[in-house]
Amino acid sequence: FELKQAENVQLTVYDMAGRDIIYQHVDFYQEGKHALFWDGVDKDGRYLPDGIYIYRVKGESFEDTKKLIIDR
Repeated sequence: FELKQAENVQLTVYDMAGRDIIYQHVDFYQEGKHALFWDGVDKDGRYLPDGIYIYRVKGESFEDTKKLIIDR
């Protein structure tokens, strides 16, 4: 993701039923390009099964939602 200004950014991952799998307040990022990494573990510390999930990266001035596929 790319920020036009410095701001707080958070990551939320959902299953296809819309349940939040993980909510992670990521951090404060400076202006520019950034990448987030997630280990595929849910909020209870378990690895998620293969499948399609939705992730949302949200800042104070933007929001981006996309699909991701886990295929181990």
